[in-house]
Amino acid sequence: MVARALTLAKRPEASLKADAEALLGTVKKPGVKVSKAMRIYLEEIAPTEQKGMSEKQKESYGKVKSRASNNFIKVVGDKDLEEITREDALQFYNCCQGRVTG
Repeated sequence: MVARALTLAKRPEASLKADAEALLGTVKKPGVKVSKAMRIYLEEIAPTEQKGMSEKQKESYGKVKSRASNNFIKVVGDKDLEEITREDALQFYNCCQGRVTG
């Protein structure tokens, strides 16, 4: 923290509030929303899991994952992953249970 403050003091242009907050570590880091996390999953992680699948199987795989995340977003909202609570999970669970048990 001291090193950051000294660095800030050495920079005359750092009198801007945003610079000071960034150097002092008080800026809230940007969150990742459910929709972005799913996009990253499907584009970067899932291809490894889809090795050996036909194009039709890959398409089906993507639809299932996307449907689940889209349903979550409809019920709970497109929240930052770190802001999802137990209550959100229970709300989504109960919604899914209602669909299954009708």
